[in-house]
Amino acid sequence: MTPAPARRSKKISRVLALLLVAVGVGCALWLHREHAQWSGDSLRAFIEQWPLAPLAFIVVMVLRPFLLMPSALVMTAGGALFGVLGGTVLGSIGGALGGAMSFWLARSLGRDFVERRLGGRLAKVDRAFGQRRSARLVALYTAFPATPLGVAQVACGLSAMRGLPFAVATLIGLLPRTALLAWFGDSLAQQQWLRAATALLLILLVVAIGFALRRRAVAVAAEAGPASGPTL
Repeated sequence: MTPAPARRSKKISRVLALLLVAVGVGCALWLHREHAQWSGDSLRAFIEQWPLAPLAFIVVMVLRPFLLMPSALVMTAGGALFGVLGGTVLGSIGGALGGAMSFWLARSLGRDFVERRLGGRLAKVDRAFGQRRSARLVALYTAFPATPLGVAQVACGLSAMRGLPFAVATLIGLLPRTALLAWFGDSLAQQQWLRAATALLLILLVVAIGFALRRRAVAVAAEAGPASGPTL
């Protein structure tokens, strides 16, 4: 039986998580009303109007899961606004904070439900996510520009993966992902078409390598059988 302090802590976490979801949804609706849409131009115009544009960009990155915006769009806009270095640093910070938020919301609101649904089968998943290599997999998954971040972040939150390894792995993975997209966005803003084409080709190459590695990982996992670790 779960001790009373632990139950109280879980209840407080759920309440705080629900409040955060309500605030996030409200901010997302307001941002959409202010024309922060699925468009690089509208997003740049919205961020540029704020006196603290870098902070506004980080806030948009944190709220991106509620805005349902692709990370590639926001990170490219960050490169166009703040250059390669600024876009990389700000995008990585915002992305890491947004990832931590998604992880915590999944842990607070969904973990108990998953435990009730899976029962003893969840222990096997937890062991897989508790392995040291799971953090490396999270970092690699995050680094590829075309992978959906929210799915993996929620999955990690629903598992027993510890928060610190997840946060470190997410930040490490975000740095190359954000740098590539910021380089592409800065090249477009500067109208340096050759550099933009080079950045785009590099992004496509990294994406192709990612898909090839994923197919290989799936094949290896199938050969290894049910004892294999998590596939992200």
